[in-house]
Amino acid sequence: MSPSPTRVVFATGRIASNTLRYRVRMAEELLRSRGIATVAVHSEDPLLTSWVESADLLVVYRAPANRRLLAAVDKARQRGIPVTFDVDDLVFLPSMLEHVPFLEKLSARQRQDMADEARLQELMLGLVDACTGATTPLVEVLRTVTDAPCQVLPNGLTRLGAGNAAATRRRADDGRLRLGYFAGSATHDEDWSMVEADVADLMRRHDFVDLVIVGPLRTGPALEPVGDRVARRRPVPWPALPQLIADVDLNLAPLAGSPFTEGKSALKWVEAAAVGTPTVASDTVPFREAIVDGVTGLLVDPDSGWASILDDLVLDAGRLRDIGSAARVAVLDQFGPEVQADRYESFVRRTITSPRMQIGPEALQRVRQVAPRPGGIGAALEPYPFPDDVSGLTIPAASGAAALDRLRVLGRRQRARASRIATSGRRLRSRAARAARFRRDT
Repeated sequence: MSPSPTRVVFATGRIASNTLRYRVRMAEELLRSRGIATVAVHSEDPLLTSWVESADLLVVYRAPANRRLLAAVDKARQRGIPVTFDVDDLVFLPSMLEHVPFLEKLSARQRQDMADEARLQELMLGLVDACTGATTPLVEVLRTVTDAPCQVLPNGLTRLGAGNAAATRRRADDGRLRLGYFAGSATHDEDWSMVEADVADLMRRHDFVDLVIVGPLRTGPALEPVGDRVARRRPVPWPALPQLIADVDLNLAPLAGSPFTEGKSALKWVEAAAVGTPTVASDTVPFREAIVDGVTGLLVDPDSGWASILDDLVLDAGRLRDIGSAARVAVLDQFGPEVQADRYESFVRRTITSPRMQIGPEALQRVRQVAPRPGGIGAALEPYPFPDDVSGLTIPAASGAAALDRLRVLGRRQRARASRIATSGRRLRSRAARAARFRRDT
């Protein structure tokens, strides 16, 4: 009888986002490729403790402390299995939130909710045996607030991601040069504002240059004179993103300078390199660690600006092709599926066999006193299409999990129906208002 595989449970505070995919689902795929069974559940799932009953490692991803999560941590302590905490943004310390560039756009309530969540994440750091972060700057901050060992687990490629990239086709030469900016969320307006004037000036001087913007982004007036050459695209399902990146000739990755953006990963370079599209990026530590400047990409010092670099590149199509080709080789060497699987497997096996942090029950009790008690049934996570050969490496469901899933599906349907009714009501009210204005005017 073959031994049971190592089992890793992910408790996530994120249920449907790019970050869930990059830090949880892709980690699961990588670990499964090495024969390690996984499951990911919401950190407020009522059955989380039952999942931990059979686990060898509990990984907490960006989850604020709550009573159910703390019960799972307590169960892990009783069983002698390690607990780790993973972050990919500088949002786990209240003292660092002042550096979040989009904070001023949030309402007072949203800012308070963000601060409360950061405080509860910080409390979790005192209850774990190890920490991981997506970048070196994040890990350096982690080391200032926890005695647990911390290491970098960078974002990279899985077999699914690499396969999607390999299936792309470069656009045929049509005499146009397309710049691309890809906004994964509605939080990059300040980053884009750094380069908008330079990009607009470049487009005014070179009428063969176009700009493609994918995702939510608020642009300024500088682009208005060249607006007919700016194409806006809505966000697409992630499997379709590689082809959009392959359709541009130069990927732009500006970051406004701050401790928050310094912690951002080099993912924009990774995804562009995977399809052979060259990247110009801000000179941050993560980009500097990923890119060989002038060979596999270009780094922009904030003091020198983007204008001259962009001007040189758009006039040298051969150099763009060379950089894109070199980047495609480099990304597989540095962040390819096998390299990433090595990193994750090594971390899991080393953590399981390493000594535990000495954390007494009083530490857990202190956090429990301030942690909220979830009132719902937890949320269903966005599904992920694991490759067929690893889809079976799912930790068997805890007793009652199927019933909870049915309730969540029912809840989603009810919310969707309520949303449709509300939308219909707004449309009817709008029509009624237009009709009233028409009658009044006539």
